Amino acid sequence: MDDTGLRAIHHCRLVDERLATSGQPSEAQLGLIAQAGYETLINLALHDDPRYSLPDEAGSVAALNMRYVHIPVAFRAPKREDLLRFFDAMDAHIGRKLWVHCAANYRVSAFLGLYNALRLGQPPERAFALMREIWQPDATWQQFIDEQLLAGYYARRAAEYDQVYRKPERQAGLRQLEAALPALFDGRRVLEVACGTGWWTPHGAARARHWLATDLNPETMAVARSKPMPACVEFRTADAYTLAEVAHETFDAAFAGCWWSHVPLSRLPGWLDALHARLAPGARVVMLDNRYIEGNSTPIARHDDEGNGYQLRRLADGSTHEVLKNYPSVEHARALLGARAARVQWTDFPHYWLLDYTLA
Repeated sequence: MDDTGLRAIHHCRLVDERLATSGQPSEAQLGLIAQAGYETLINLALHDDPRYSLPDEAGSVAALNMRYVHIPVAFRAPKREDLLRFFDAMDAHIGRKLWVHCAANYRVSAFLGLYNALRLGQPPERAFALMREIWQPDATWQQFIDEQLLAGYYARRAAEYDQVYRKPERQAGLRQLEAALPALFDGRRVLEVACGTGWWTPHGAARARHWLATDLNPETMAVARSKPMPACVEFRTADAYTLAEVAHETFDAAFAGCWWSHVPLSRLPGWLDALHARLAPGARVVMLDNRYIEGNSTPIARHDDEGNGYQLRRLADGSTHEVLKNYPSVEHARALLGARAARVQWTDFPHYWLLDYTLA
């Protein structure tokens, strides 16, 4: 069949013999899609703007004997649950001819890039090649993509994550940190941000009154839940950036282990604001993270325009992931905290640093 009519659809990309993406098709173009043998049409756009949507796309698609799947994604506020629904829809239609569209193939190309990277294991440059042909994501979408890539990386790494804590050269420093943590939280109600696989949790919680360990990733949290924990530990899914899931609770201490280094520089002030908003005045805040050790740490492969560093990490399954990784200095941390932090102490260990302060 001549595909000239299909290629006339806004930002059309015939990805392969079974998958095509585009912006919004017209009624007539829907007919061409059906004639070309496509069985399912997925729409990521909203139905709320007649400039970018049809009066009754679901009805039009049904009349053409195609299946219609609508996953409305707000362009200015994409959500992880939208992405996961898209992943499920893609998986459910493997082997069938599938057309995926939104208003201009922006949402679709970004979601497809994430699907390629996170579900198919493609390297980033290949996974997002189609997206980069069509558009360069704005700040909102780049932030969303980076967050999902990081979450996907940790989901795939969950089973092997703790291997980093078994490196022989790190053992002495780890024992020092593990021994120091219990006294810092003695008798306190503690909010742990991004607990991951829970390596630090039992040490910090050993003498705490209550310890709420939070993470966004169910795969890493499942590893944490499987470990022996003090009776005071509770686990809960929460977004480290907003902590909306604990919005109505107040804590007198907080802990974040190996999280600061993965926060984009531009988001550090907002993240600290969200964290401090969940804490009572005088709360104790403790953070620890990696120091860069030449010859031992994974090298920084590149820096972006904002100054963030990125590492290329390879997992046991052979997949390669670009992971944001920054190494802050004590001067940068003190300047960022400013007057809201009192009694600031920064301690360097052989492979880690520990920051301890009181919320003013």
